[in-house]
Amino acid sequence: LYVQRDNYSYSKSDISYFGNVTVGAFENMEIIFDQADFNDLIAWFLLDDEIGSRLSLETEEKNDFSCIKCWPRKKIDARTVSPAYIKSYLRYFLLNTNWIPSEEGEINKPAYCCFEDNSLAPFIIVPNVNYTYIKEIVGRSCKKDVDAILSRIGIADVFQEMDSTVIYQALLKLPELDPECKRAKSLYRKIIRDGLTPEEYKENNPDYAKFIKEGRVVARKNGIKQYVSVSEVRYADKKVFSDELLKSFSMFDIDGRSGEKKVKKLFGVKPLKYTNVELDGTPVIHPLNEPFKKEYLRFIPFVYACRMGLKNANTDFRRLKSSKVILCNDITRRSILYRRCLLLCQEISICSFYMAYIHSAGKYITLCCGCLSNVIESTLCTLF
Repeated sequence: LYVQRDNYSYSKSDISYFGNVTVGAFENMEIIFDQADFNDLIAWFLLDDEIGSRLSLETEEKNDFSCIKCWPRKKIDARTVSPAYIKSYLRYFLLNTNWIPSEEGEINKPAYCCFEDNSLAPFIIVPNVNYTYIKEIVGRSCKKDVDAILSRIGIADVFQEMDSTVIYQALLKLPELDPECKRAKSLYRKIIRDGLTPEEYKENNPDYAKFIKEGRVVARKNGIKQYVSVSEVRYADKKVFSDELLKSFSMFDIDGRSGEKKVKKLFGVKPLKYTNVELDGTPVIHPLNEPFKKEYLRFIPFVYACRMGLKNANTDFRRLKSSKVILCNDITRRSILYRRCLLLCQEISICSFYMAYIHSAGKYITLCCGCLSNVIESTLCTLF
């Protein structure tokens, strides 16, 4: 509470006693919003300039009579908070009352309404606005004015623009709102591409912390999508692992190149690192391994020549110089989260095989199976 007399903002704990609190409201406001038709209310807001102008105000500045009297600790007399420093009661009432209806009859607060239909009812609903009816009452076309009023009282145009606490509450409820896993991916995409930063979502948002700790996301394992605890899910930003390897993990059902750090901060999903797999036994080397390695080494200088002018040319050179490809007929791997051993997986034929790129740090990248003529191209794609 800001008191001009003291030029100081008091917290609630600083106040020993509250006296009179006077704010602006209209007669029978609770009854009207409980019983009146929603579209009649919107038409009223448009026709009554006094109410319409107050909807956009954050304070009681238009109500000269508004005031809060209080007694701060260690002060002898009362302090008065003037209208310009009192939050608008009308806006508070509109924001915290269930009065927005959906077409199905659910009633929600504005913060839990969105013009975009993401099929999250009854948790998040689409306002049932009858623009034709309102036009007849007002006497003019007023769709933009209606949408502007609803936006001012907290109804978002799209999911990613909703309040951050509502977004993470929705993520916590997704397993029950979307049991068939049809809606989750599009919502994840909206948050990643067009939402706030992870730091903004985290600020003053207990639901963020709860989701990161206890939430579930849609993951794919062995071709089956289901909701899985975030602690058990992994994400691969680039296509550098074989499909056979990925089947062993619950992989986050989201687009590639979304950013491993961003995905981890937003959803708590850890990246699938190259050290997540190790060899089990000794691989059977393919007969064409040696001639292929020679051909691969002959090809590397031409690749580097095409990248010499790029920003990361020196890094690319080190990667190319230390790269190594091993072709195998057969290999067995185990999916664990520790050591640095990985080549490939499964039994393969002569013209179709798996391979692994190995760099100097001891990390390995598995690639999808492909024809022999495409091996070099696929391998080099993993370097950059």
